[in-house]
Amino acid sequence: MDNKKLPFLIGEGRKRLLSLLLFFWLVLILSGLISSHIALSVIELSQYLSIIIAFSAVLLFVEGKDIKKLFFFQFGWGVFLSILSILDLITLDRSDGQNYLVLGVPLAIALLLSVALFFTKDWWLYRAAGILGVIITVGALSQLDGRAPLLFPMILIVAYVIYYNWKNGNFYWIFGTVGAFVVFVAGAFLMAPESRIDRMMRLFTNIDEEPRVEIYAYYLKKSFDNVLGYGLKAWSNESAGGYPHNFFLEVMFSAGLLGLLLSIIITVLFLTFSWFLIRNWGDQFLAVGSVFLVLYLFMTWNVSFELSGTYMLFSAIAVVGVVYFEFKNKRLNHADSYNTINRLK
Repeated sequence: MDNKKLPFLIGEGRKRLLSLLLFFWLVLILSGLISSHIALSVIELSQYLSIIIAFSAVLLFVEGKDIKKLFFFQFGWGVFLSILSILDLITLDRSDGQNYLVLGVPLAIALLLSVALFFTKDWWLYRAAGILGVIITVGALSQLDGRAPLLFPMILIVAYVIYYNWKNGNFYWIFGTVGAFVVFVAGAFLMAPESRIDRMMRLFTNIDEEPRVEIYAYYLKKSFDNVLGYGLKAWSNESAGGYPHNFFLEVMFSAGLLGLLLSIIITVLFLTFSWFLIRNWGDQFLAVGSVFLVLYLFMTWNVSFELSGTYMLFSAIAVVGVVYFEFKNKRLNHADSYNTINRLK
């Protein structure tokens, strides 16, 4: 509203992405409304509608400059929470649904934005803030009783740093990055609670005892038993230990093969956006930050959380879409100007 923008004035790219996401959620919600397995309550339906409102608002009204401001706010907020966590001023109460992920997600995003700040070609102060942010957020994350908030950002950071230095011909930095990662993992293990060390080691030694493996196998079998789906939120009628803990499995279980196909299309689309941004604008804070955001939340929603909370994931998909279309237009405009100059010559 501040920009005096109207929905019908957005670009064709945003319109197509919005249409795809709306169709995807229409299929999911209809599966919950017409399924004989479960009837969605008003509260449950409002949760899913809020997701639609969230990503629609981003695609209709948000610009890149707004997202950059949001990233700075998120960076500051995550560092602030990290300091409170290190000082033991935050207490998580599981009876109120406050598990380690409630704190771990904003801390992990702040860590990723810290790295994005450090590698930007902008003001040197950004690099200093990035280094400080990494130190503080890693210190807080190492104390949490969870794997994903620390493991997933590390995977993304190492992959990005290796690609960034390979692209710029800094091969010694690649070896240095791998070495630093090994040292970091060793240090994180020394600082981590014993409960998390046990959970981490189970990924490599006793995968059969990993509860999620059993959950995945159960919902995969049930999904193939009914390829049309059981309806949104139908997992609450199952006795497999809760929700599927996987974005694709929950979509397939809810809306069948059609829902799975649409989710794959959406995934391929935002991965394409991400690759374009990293390949062409890998030294820009806005580009790298949006890619980190969507990839981290996508990884998180494939091991934790259910569809009713995907306002974060789908807002991130909308964010990377907005950034992609803006940077793509910049590239096209630059190419047009270059061709015009050549023709004048």
